Amino acid sequence: GIVPVVTVVEGEIDKLSLAVAGTWACVSVPDGAPPVGSKDLAIKLDYLEKSQDLLDKIPQFVLAVDNDEPGEALEQELIRRLGPDRCARVVWPEGCKDANEVLLKYGVETLREMIQNAKPVPLRGVMRLEEFEEEVRALYHHGMEKGLSTGWANVDTIYTIRPGHLTVVTGIPSHGKSTWVDALCVELANHHDWRIGMFSPENYPYYLHAKNLIEKVWQKPFEQLTAEEMEQGLVWGNERFFWIGMEEEFTLEKLLAQAKGLVRRFGIRGLVLDPWNEIEHLRTERWSETEYISSCMSQLRNFARIHQVHVWLVAHPTKLYRTKDGKYPIPGPYDISGSAHFRNKTDWCLTIWRGLDYAKSREVQVHCQKARFREFGQIGMQILEWLPERGGIYRPSVAVDGEITTDDL
Repeated sequence: GIVPVVTVVEGEIDKLSLAVAGTWACVSVPDGAPPVGSKDLAIKLDYLEKSQDLLDKIPQFVLAVDNDEPGEALEQELIRRLGPDRCARVVWPEGCKDANEVLLKYGVETLREMIQNAKPVPLRGVMRLEEFEEEVRALYHHGMEKGLSTGWANVDTIYTIRPGHLTVVTGIPSHGKSTWVDALCVELANHHDWRIGMFSPENYPYYLHAKNLIEKVWQKPFEQLTAEEMEQGLVWGNERFFWIGMEEEFTLEKLLAQAKGLVRRFGIRGLVLDPWNEIEHLRTERWSETEYISSCMSQLRNFARIHQVHVWLVAHPTKLYRTKDGKYPIPGPYDISGSAHFRNKTDWCLTIWRGLDYAKSREVQVHCQKARFREFGQIGMQILEWLPERGGIYRPSVAVDGEITTDDL
């Protein structure tokens, strides 16, 4: 039968200690908790991927990991991957790091009571201040944690990356929206070891999309790669990118269900939906287009926050009209076809713009037109240089405080 509750610890001695206290349905993670800040966290937790089918059958988990920084980081990732609704956590007494220390210091009865009195992880959407008061204290004492770098120092002055945020990216055709998002994801995969889910029908067949990503890793065209570089690129991409297939029409609900599976099985931190108009939209007559898009944007934002995944939604603008001076305006989120909610319900709005003479120019403008969180960015524009001869990568083409040169990537 199905074991109703499984307790998770960090070592064999803790598992044996819980067995002494009568808790037999207990497992230990292999090799303990990864070091804090480990870039290969996903690889170190591959036992979750291998055991996913079995773990899905367990109704409840009690997390009894070590009371130290690696243990806290492991606990948070287990909660994220197993689901907060299935997890309860044990808080060890002052001066005790783990189950074995509690057994030795306080005895069997105390250890048994601590497992039995494990506190459920708070329900989504229902919180008291005590549930995040430590975060408030940390904010007071240490300040706000910075967002992750995009890989381009000048762009970091207007836009940085945080899990749990939603970014809408727009721009007219051929201005490089998808190429820029791909380059950003390569930077995050390379420098922050992010795993990223991709729904990108316009890049189909996906082996061509993979080719473009590998080019950006090595910063040179595919045909110039050595056989060894190509094989290393395949290994690199296989660990970090996961494509949602094209074998059927995907509604937003189906896409997010697939993405939830990628969070639980592979621990993805980023999700790209490119573009909006390739998603199957089943809007009924009782919904206006504005109401429907408002609901979709709420679903995307909630998914990002609940699963601590950064979501990028690429959306095309409507047809642009010339201004009185004969020029085309730079599009923004209000120019996306359908609804102002593309701006109102997102955290970030970016426009990728190459000017009207883009065929002759390598200049790429990144416009941040909405920044909900001033701690992580601001409204503004920065310029990148597109380098097709180096695999379609970008580099800053203007100085930031005199520190960035055109040789910086």
